[in-house]
Amino acid sequence: MSAAHWIENNFSPRAFAIGLAGVALVFGGLGAFAFFKGPQAVNERSLAAPSMTVAIEWNNDKAAESGHDPAPVAPIIPENFVAVDVPKPPPAEDHSHTDGHATAASDPHSDPHADAHEETHGDAAATPEQAEQPAAPPAMADAAHPGQPVEGLFEVTQQGKLPLIRTTDKLTPFDAYRRPFDQEAHRGKPIISIAVYDLGLSDSATSAAMRALPPDVSLILSPYMKSPDIYVTEARQKGYEVWLSLPVEVGNYPMTDPGPQTALIGAAEKDNLNKLYWTLGRATNYVGFVTPRDPAFIKAEQDMRPLMSRIYGRGLAFMDGALMPSLIPQTMAQSMHGAYGTIDVWVDAPADRESITDALMQAENLARQQGYAAAVIHPYPLSYQMVQEWIGTLPSKGIVLAPLSAQTGR
Repeated sequence: MSAAHWIENNFSPRAFAIGLAGVALVFGGLGAFAFFKGPQAVNERSLAAPSMTVAIEWNNDKAAESGHDPAPVAPIIPENFVAVDVPKPPPAEDHSHTDGHATAASDPHSDPHADAHEETHGDAAATPEQAEQPAAPPAMADAAHPGQPVEGLFEVTQQGKLPLIRTTDKLTPFDAYRRPFDQEAHRGKPIISIAVYDLGLSDSATSAAMRALPPDVSLILSPYMKSPDIYVTEARQKGYEVWLSLPVEVGNYPMTDPGPQTALIGAAEKDNLNKLYWTLGRATNYVGFVTPRDPAFIKAEQDMRPLMSRIYGRGLAFMDGALMPSLIPQTMAQSMHGAYGTIDVWVDAPADRESITDALMQAENLARQQGYAAAVIHPYPLSYQMVQEWIGTLPSKGIVLAPLSAQTGR
């Protein structure tokens, strides 16, 4: 029997109508459920499903509100995300770095025991009532929530957020972002500053520095780092003072090449300034620049003056890495009321145990002779280990460890 013949003899209009009615009833019920209960069901499933909320780094005034790495050994960026500009969210409560250091670098009017990771971030600028209080020292006059730029201390340009002096009260980025240090409390004692140079190029080396070294050690980040605001945010949340390295031509250039944004001797002033503006806009919340060990460019007066005038004119500090520094940057700092200092010892050049030991001893002797000394290390495991051990011996020697900004104006 053919299919057509079977249908013709067995088709029942009444059964067909009943079947259609049943199907319509089922779909009608599903539609009603979706209309009345669907959003609630979806919400319940969403809440039950495993998830992770990630704060995405936007390029606007609310940038760098997160970036704290909750796990000391975990990378800064979540493993299941590809974009390097996405930090992990901070834990709900983490007091691992609220030891007094991070609080000092934040709002001076805040509770020192308050959680450093408030979910609600208001305007970073001080209120008019706070700005009118003259009793606070410059470094504490108006500080941002750790990781956030202070309102009025930057301008948004094509090169990024460039630092500048706030017009309302002349607050400088140097005073706002430096780590507080009471010079008077340590008057008469030798003061040594240690900074780690060119961080940010390696996640592991940068994280290791913040695990191994106390916040009184300053961090010098490379402008070529992958995620500038992520590193600056994490460092500032943990209480570290942040500087940037300044790419300038060195004595053995091009054998040693500080990178594509290096200011060069004899280059057009416009080209060197464009490179400086690129470097200025790489991050916010830093206090100034540190040059390489042999910055020949800084000794070329005609070439360096336009750059130095912009650095001081925007309220940033400058640390000359030359072992025999030029006097011109210092005299310019005095005339422009800028912050200037020099690096006395490059500890791990070369990076072997005996040389590092001798260099740290040299820094101690300089500090005893002249009252201060600034030393720089590189992100090497041996340097971290030896400096960490050496820092533990300073109190018994009567030597005070201070942030790098304490070496300016000396």
